[in-house]
Amino acid sequence: MSNPTVLIVEDDAILVIHLEDLLKRQNYTVLKSVATGEEAITAVKKYNPSIMIMDIELSGKINGIVAAEKIHAETNTPIVFLTGFSQDSLLQEAKIAAPYGYLVKPVPERELAATLEMALYKHKLDQQVKESETRYRTLVEQAVDGIFLADPNGYLIDINTAGCKMLGFNQAECLALNISDLIIPEEKEQKISKINSLKIGEGFRSEQTIIRKDGSRLPVEISGKKLENGYLQGIVRDITERKEAEDSIRLQSTALNAAANAIIITDIHGRIEWVNPAFCTITGYSSEEAIGRTPGELVKSGQHDAAFYEKMWDTILKGNIWQGELINRRKDGVTFFEEMTITPLMNSEGVVTQFIAIKQDISKRKRTEAALEKRILALTQPLENSEKINFEDLFNLNDIQQLQDEFARATGVASIITYPDGTPITQPSNFCRLCEDIIRKTKKGAFNCYQSDAALGKYNLEGPSIQPCKSGGLWDAGAGITVGGQHVANWLIGQVRDQTQTEAAMRAYADEIGVDQETFIEAFQEVPSMSSEQFNHIAHALYTLANQLSTTAFQNVQQARFIADRTRVEAQLKENDEKLQTIINTSLDGYFILTLDGHIQEVNDEYCKMSGYSRDELLKMSIEDLDVQENSQDALAHIQKVVEKGTDQFETQHRCKDGSLIDIEISTTYLKSKDYFLTFARNISERKRNEKQLIQLSERFTVATDSAGIGIWELDLITDTLVWDKWMYRLYGIQPEDFGNIYESWQTFVHPEDKDQTFEAVDQAIRGEKDYDLTYRIIQPDGSIRYLRAFGFVIRDKNNSPIRMTGVNYDVTERKQAMLEKEMALDNLRERENLLSKIFEILPVGLWIADKNGNLIQSNIAGRKIWGAEPLVGMEEFGIFKARRLPSGEEIEPDDWALVHTIQEGKTITDELLEIEAFDGVKRTVLNYATPVFDNEGNIRNAVVVNLDISERKQIEKALLQSEAQYELLFNEMAEGFALHEIICDDEGLPIDYRFLEVNPMFEKMTGLKKEKIIGKTVLEVMPNIESYWIQTYGKVALTGEEIRYENHSEDLGRWFDVIAFSPKPGQFATTFNDVTDRKIMENEIRESEEKYRTYVNQAPFGVFVTDENGNYLQVNEAATKITGYSSAELLKMKISDLLPEQTLESARTHFESIKKNGYAFGEFSFLNKNQVIRWFSVTGVKLSEKRILGFVEDITDRKQADMKLKEQLDELTRWHSATLGRENRIIELKKEVNQLLKKHNLPVRYTSIEESLYE
Repeated sequence: MSNPTVLIVEDDAILVIHLEDLLKRQNYTVLKSVATGEEAITAVKKYNPSIMIMDIELSGKINGIVAAEKIHAETNTPIVFLTGFSQDSLLQEAKIAAPYGYLVKPVPERELAATLEMALYKHKLDQQVKESETRYRTLVEQAVDGIFLADPNGYLIDINTAGCKMLGFNQAECLALNISDLIIPEEKEQKISKINSLKIGEGFRSEQTIIRKDGSRLPVEISGKKLENGYLQGIVRDITERKEAEDSIRLQSTALNAAANAIIITDIHGRIEWVNPAFCTITGYSSEEAIGRTPGELVKSGQHDAAFYEKMWDTILKGNIWQGELINRRKDGVTFFEEMTITPLMNSEGVVTQFIAIKQDISKRKRTEAALEKRILALTQPLENSEKINFEDLFNLNDIQQLQDEFARATGVASIITYPDGTPITQPSNFCRLCEDIIRKTKKGAFNCYQSDAALGKYNLEGPSIQPCKSGGLWDAGAGITVGGQHVANWLIGQVRDQTQTEAAMRAYADEIGVDQETFIEAFQEVPSMSSEQFNHIAHALYTLANQLSTTAFQNVQQARFIADRTRVEAQLKENDEKLQTIINTSLDGYFILTLDGHIQEVNDEYCKMSGYSRDELLKMSIEDLDVQENSQDALAHIQKVVEKGTDQFETQHRCKDGSLIDIEISTTYLKSKDYFLTFARNISERKRNEKQLIQLSERFTVATDSAGIGIWELDLITDTLVWDKWMYRLYGIQPEDFGNIYESWQTFVHPEDKDQTFEAVDQAIRGEKDYDLTYRIIQPDGSIRYLRAFGFVIRDKNNSPIRMTGVNYDVTERKQAMLEKEMALDNLRERENLLSKIFEILPVGLWIADKNGNLIQSNIAGRKIWGAEPLVGMEEFGIFKARRLPSGEEIEPDDWALVHTIQEGKTITDELLEIEAFDGVKRTVLNYATPVFDNEGNIRNAVVVNLDISERKQIEKALLQSEAQYELLFNEMAEGFALHEIICDDEGLPIDYRFLEVNPMFEKMTGLKKEKIIGKTVLEVMPNIESYWIQTYGKVALTGEEIRYENHSEDLGRWFDVIAFSPKPGQFATTFNDVTDRKIMENEIRESEEKYRTYVNQAPFGVFVTDENGNYLQVNEAATKITGYSSAELLKMKISDLLPEQTLESARTHFESIKKNGYAFGEFSFLNKNQVIRWFSVTGVKLSEKRILGFVEDITDRKQADMKLKEQLDELTRWHSATLGRENRIIELKKEVNQLLKKHNLPVRYTSIEESLYE
């Protein structure tokens, strides 16, 4: 990482050199310094320094403060101000430029390092905060959910745009609200209590209703957290649409599930996709058993022929509604009657995609109608005109069963009696294992058996029917049983073999019905063998016996009809009437008898209950009084129509006594013999409502199907022509004109890796081996790969040859991707479970899990460590755990553990302080928690116990109490003054005063203000003359949290203070300060000394200079320029050596090195002035630092010249002395001349005593 760069803005060259030297030693990169504010603005843009050191007072048009403001307007470069002692008046003004620190001239090295380091660090933090705030604010304002922040009192202090819009208030209005203002009255107390009970750091999530500005109520989901400072931060989501959707879904689901009628939804192929509980009740199948299968697979009874179902499918596939009655079979094998309506669901193009069927079990009604019909038939019509006679009504089935069993045993053949359609009446007699346990247990085998049985039983006047069975080829025979010319039953025999059945044929049939060949052949060998002649004899005997039964039955009926006496008939009629009346009165349907003119002749309790009228009231009314859809004329016309047809079934509406309307289904029969109508009325209001809801659901299905983009196709298997609808073209990404409309054109789109399985699936469907149902990939013309789901079915002609294939495609690419994502999510879930398992084990708190009965079933490492063992026991053994509650010392009984209360009462227990005796013998202090875990029904599934070992914490708390006492002592004994205040604002939120909350003793000592006289008072009460500036400044600290530091002179106290102000919490500020009055006095004295020093240097008669370690001039005074003849600017570009002649260089270099080594040196040297005249200096050098030398220079040229002349004279004197030895007087005279010469040059005399000197 490169070193931070520093730009110095200072017009004092000596100070610049000093700063550069210090900065380089501290590993800063110093940029080229500038001297004016204008140059500083330009240099910042050019060099982009890490930090700036700038003097407040600069040469040029603008000072440092103005320059700093302009720099901050364009860059974020941090600035540290240089201040001189004469600049106190500018300090207040300087604060508006937001400097990162101050340096006082002259700058000490340690203070420079500390100030720059703190300034850079603070600047870095400021940038991070700004970036974080920018990201936060952007995120908050772009959020679609409301985001808010509330203070500890519940007042909103921040809310984003979405939140304001949600509440209907603008920003200013929102910030004047309290959370309690938004909670609906009926929930306010509960919600506020819950918010207030939140612990620091605790999160919450709930759904509730809030009040908007216009008074409307809005359902929302709120989640948030209580922050460390007591503030509440949360997110609010509008869940109106979700609630409406949930209500709608719940309503529809409730309606469908609660419907008494069975409802099923199938796909186009009839496979069940959904059933309601009523379907399960009626059929006996669970929804899991039903979904994915067809109704035919579940409940088809076999009592309707293929034409019936073909007509039904033809109706619904054309998009028409089918209604009718069916006989179906429940899971337990019991048949039942049902009334069913099938409604096709179509997409926007009119293509059927699904079916909804509504079923109603009408077995009870059918039995009632059949009983009535049978009764009426028996009483009013001769036998030969009867429409239907039941075999079991004519014979005692136990007697018939015995007769059949004895015949089978006597002849050695199998035997059974069936209805004409093949449905068994009796139990099989002498059935072989091959037929009963193998062939009839397969679907196809059983079908062939019933077909064969039905064919055998056809009535034949010429004799029995004898033929091989269609299900295996064994010999069978049959004879019809008739009564009065009506075919009522078949008596069938068979299951014998002769030489005509081959083993190969048997094996082939075994394969055809899907059973094991060996098992089949083994059972075949067990079949009785009989000659065809013998079997014919037995068959004819059967024919004779069947005819005898027919004759006997006919005679029995005739005898019952014609020889019963009147008393018996009347008794029977009375009994039947009583039974009929019981049926009518207990029926769930309404019942009444109408005369030909429409008057009610009889009515049951159910219709009275249904209509609200009493029986007496109804017997005075006619049908036109009840029916709201027919007037009297229409009613009479309808009655005549029923008379002509005999029966009718229709829907109408009846008006109840209270005026309400009910939907009624009428089933009426005209009894000609009685000349009245038997009428059943069923309340179908609920069904109508269900149908309406289903129609709405159908419409939704239609919209959903259309919006799903399902494509429909049809392939002509004769011409190979392929027809697509518009959605198919969209699915394949082509235009209709680009498609060849043949099978091969479609094949080109299939992904190469999917071609084989896709084409084989089509072929299998055509061959009838498998339904066409698969997912495959296609490649669109633009190269996109899509997953398509395909369904189809083959349409065949009367010869079962395939002629057309129709189906649908829809895009499941997203679903495939979702499946992959789901698999990935499952992998992640497994990883998360593994992670949670590991976390469970390594958590530093003890965890125990219990089942719903309170049995401990699992623990983690910390839990076992706390208790010293892992006793996985039930609640009845909790006596092994020993503990006492703290601080009471009460021992915990086995049935008083928190877990016991949680399991038995569903309570969550927290913060239970216990001292436990662990199984390892150690006593530990723990916090005990227990909470239940509920399942979706709200039942307790598990419970979790948390043990937090706080033994060490308790010791720490004890130490903390001692620490708090020490803190109290520190607070009272600290050398700095301390004061805590709260800011007071006006209605507009502007600071106008502040109140003293706490002060320490040093504050009292420094200020002279006594604690008891200022606590609770405002500053204006204590110091009325305080400048408003300080209230504003401290207000900014309290309201924004911005920290400030400054030196302040209190006029009221007459003292100087170094003050640091910061905000410990919103709305408050604290100050710490030192009394720096003595320092300020000393600084003033230093400043005065510095001014004297500067004046002395500039006015000194000798030269003063500063050089670096290489002899480069860094600073010179005016005397130095006069001595050298060079200007200040010229000297600052020169070195000492530039002024020295050749012969002086070596001695000057030695002198310079001596200064650097010893710190001080004195010497005399010759030099060349600007005019190249040799002059002499006396030089005193002093080492200021490793890189700075201070020198004092005096021109001694005149003295040097006088010394030289004196030396010449002394030499002359010496010569004279040698020549005139003994001429004392002359010597005395010469010495006097020397003294005079020295005095002339202001030098001390050499000979103080001429006589002594002469003597010497």
